[in-house]
Amino acid sequence: MSSTVYHPTDLYVSSSLKSLIPELKLLTDLQKREVDIDRFIIRKKLELEELSSDYIDSSAFQDHSTTSADNKHVLRVFISNISENQPWQNVNNNNDTSNTASPDNEKSTWTLRIEGRLIDSELSAEDPKRPKFSSFIDSIAVDFNEQLKDNQDKETSTEDNISNTSATLLSPVEWHDDPNAPPVEFDGLDIKRQGSTNTSCRITIQPKNRTGDMLEYSETLSLLLGGLKTGSLQDALYYIYTFVINSNLLDQNGTVKLTPELQKLVSVPTASVSPTGSDDGGPDGNDNVPSTLPLSKLNEIISKNHIKPLPPVIIDYLIRCDKASTYGELCYDLIVFDSNKNIKESNKDSTNSVNNPYSNLLQRYQISTQNLDSQIKDQDNKLNSLMLQLNQAYYRQQFYKNVSEDPVGFLNKYIENSSRMLKVLSGDEGFNENDVRRSDFYKDNADMIYEDIAIMLANGRL
Repeated sequence: MSSTVYHPTDLYVSSSLKSLIPELKLLTDLQKREVDIDRFIIRKKLELEELSSDYIDSSAFQDHSTTSADNKHVLRVFISNISENQPWQNVNNNNDTSNTASPDNEKSTWTLRIEGRLIDSELSAEDPKRPKFSSFIDSIAVDFNEQLKDNQDKETSTEDNISNTSATLLSPVEWHDDPNAPPVEFDGLDIKRQGSTNTSCRITIQPKNRTGDMLEYSETLSLLLGGLKTGSLQDALYYIYTFVINSNLLDQNGTVKLTPELQKLVSVPTASVSPTGSDDGGPDGNDNVPSTLPLSKLNEIISKNHIKPLPPVIIDYLIRCDKASTYGELCYDLIVFDSNKNIKESNKDSTNSVNNPYSNLLQRYQISTQNLDSQIKDQDNKLNSLMLQLNQAYYRQQFYKNVSEDPVGFLNKYIENSSRMLKVLSGDEGFNENDVRRSDFYKDNADMIYEDIAIMLANGRL
């Protein structure tokens, strides 16, 4: 069904019409109240959307993490190396076998292996659905610093060994996960290089989802949170909000009265999280700390000055060339989170639908507004139709009133206005061209020009 198109003048209530019908003032008051109610509803809807997006279920804090226990796993990283064709190995081989192959034909090499497995996985190692080591890490970097281990290595150095030690620095090796490319799956990373000396290296591993789910707190914030060193941003904001509410520090305007503990958070001007976990600035002796602060500003200060991503896992390892293999000598356990997006989304949806009261209110609002929208449109159409009929009746009333009071004068004026309107619509206004080029003409005839413009607009000529 096509809706009727109304002109603004059709729905306008003139002051003279209000003087005839005093009840129209009630309509104007109701329209003003309607605007206020619409503004209030929109503001509350925006507040609900913000609260729903920032809502944190208190049951999620039992493990000081927003990630459920089922989504947390232990990834065991094994680091080892093997040595091949080393001088001491060639000496033993020459004693046991005939000299059919010269050691100079084969270079001394070592192979560094970095591999990882979930120790709490229910899937077997042969299961193709088992998540690989690469699915839990964002990047791996290995920096080498080749040097002789001790004097014994120097004594056993051959010409091949001396040529290797001349290059004291090996090129670093890096692997980074590309989210825009097809996933690369592997359980281990092998790095093979030439050399016969013990080589020190630094292995840097960045687990996936660690920077978003787990963050490092400053010492000041940690003390206020009861000693928690790590957690998510939502964890910290939730605990601070709970502390403010339980201490009756929040007024109706959203302003927080700062206690000495909260003033310590505000007094830190810059990022206060240092590599050692201590604050750079002291909370005492700062006369510029306010006594009150908006809650949103307090959250901004916590996010900016007291939280930083957890550092990557750094492991220093010595590649042994004086042993055939070091497998099983070094392992490192990491806490990782399941990278399966379906699990995360299902957990998030279930949390929002069951535990999030703001999300439930939003759903109820959307359902109720869908049912009311059609009813409101019907009422608006009826109101507009009544306003149009009222204005048309008012025009007729004014016409018959003027005719009854002064028939001759009114009809002459009516004929004059109709003739003038015809000239305006036909483009024959009868103005002198020299007069209309002067600016004074528009000042002296402003009322007439406005009336002509109104006629053109009313008849669709402009």
